[in-house]
Amino acid sequence: MLTSCEGKFSGIIYASLGFIVYAFTNFFYERIREINVIQMLTFAGAVMVCCNVVTCDALKEKIVTKKSGTNRFLITRGILGWFWSFTIYFTITKLPLSDASVLLMVTPACAAILGYIFLKEPFGWYEVFALALCMAGIICIYRPASIFGMSEEENEKYHTSDRIIGVISGISQGICGGFV
Repeated sequence: MLTSCEGKFSGIIYASLGFIVYAFTNFFYERIREINVIQMLTFAGAVMVCCNVVTCDALKEKIVTKKSGTNRFLITRGILGWFWSFTIYFTITKLPLSDASVLLMVTPACAAILGYIFLKEPFGWYEVFALALCMAGIICIYRPASIFGMSEEENEKYHTSDRIIGVISGISQGICGGFV
């Protein structure tokens, strides 16, 4: 049974690999905007199910557990994970990529705040300062068009109503990602 990672820096390595894969998926999705979000999620979900079945078989793990209440949490996590994925790609379709990327980076902040509210994790001035500093760095790196200005082409491509829906979707994904 695979229950823990090996190595001192394995968590950092896996998180870094995850963000690299995430960046590539956003890049590729930006290139194939002609498919809608549901089509993309259906295909991605089917591929993930196949990969999970193969992985569970290779590791001799069961897909469904008999532990009391565990399946209910797995289903809830799956629904929140689907909504998180949906809002990520929906946000990318409604906003310029720089704006969407900044909004998609609020997930760690939401996770920290939700951890404070529901899990009673510590969240003092040091954490608030660290989150503010991280968000400022993200804004400086991505240079969102809504703050730093956008070209006429982008301005015509993204209507105001789409931008509002995109911002709401981006904030929703942060909250869902915080729960996931």
